[in-house]
Amino acid sequence: MREELISDLIESYNSLAKDYPTSKFIAGLSPEKISAMSFDELKSLHTRMDSVMRGVKDIYKLKSSLSQSESSRLAFENRNLKTDTISGLPGAYAFYNLTEEEIRSKSALLLLDLNCLKGVNDLSESHGLAGNFYIATMGEVIRDYTGGTKLLPLDHGTGYRQGGDEFAILFDNCSKEQARKIGERINLKLKELWQERHAKAENISEKYLGICYGAASIPDKITRENFFREVYAEAESEFKEMKLANANNICNELGLDPENISNRDVGMIGINREQAERKKSLLISQGTEASLSGIERRKTNRTQST
Repeated sequence: MREELISDLIESYNSLAKDYPTSKFIAGLSPEKISAMSFDELKSLHTRMDSVMRGVKDIYKLKSSLSQSESSRLAFENRNLKTDTISGLPGAYAFYNLTEEEIRSKSALLLLDLNCLKGVNDLSESHGLAGNFYIATMGEVIRDYTGGTKLLPLDHGTGYRQGGDEFAILFDNCSKEQARKIGERINLKLKELWQERHAKAENISEKYLGICYGAASIPDKITRENFFREVYAEAESEFKEMKLANANNICNELGLDPENISNRDVGMIGINREQAERKKSLLISQGTEASLSGIERRKTNRTQST
């Protein structure tokens, strides 16, 4: 497993070094340094590298479909390196290319992970568009909680979409404990907005949605390398613990064995059951026999015949 991680990371590093040699993400990295990392460091780097490589692939795909001049293509690329078009937040490239000066100007990191994004995409009535609604709503909430708005007037920061269901916030003047409290507020606000805007249309309530999150303080004079190696890893470990606990709670509620089901599938099963119960209640309220099982129909018939 370790050797496979090293091989994948070196291959990705070589690809980035060839196409984006000035990228700050690969600054300080080398095949030798990657080979010398511990297993936990490799896993952490692999998570970040995977987000960056997905962004690169998306850019290549978009660039190949363009017929504009070279200058137009470069302008398009630079714009999309900085902003995620669905959430409206800075994207993975902006986050992983933070300078040491930018990092040192911040006080706390909050990592956030959307619950059941795949379930929302796969089981929604709009067949995939709901996932975009979910991400866009998350972007809106993060902007509200980092822009000094009426929701949180004293705390400023910058939110990022790292890719997929993962987000990050860097706060200007905020403790680790305060960052956690903001994470909970974001969770409640996201659920509230989903229920108001999309729950009925998508046939998915906010019950299995929301976020898991983890926070870490940013020490003074921290190096860029140690920010990603230590601070990021601390926040990541915290939100993964929360994600596991959340999945176990849902498994207990649904009567499932948490050892035999992945975190990703837990919410999908919950949404499926919730939808089934809702449809069953609707059918019963309409007085249709379609809501009754074969056994129930036979019991009804026997009662009527006697």
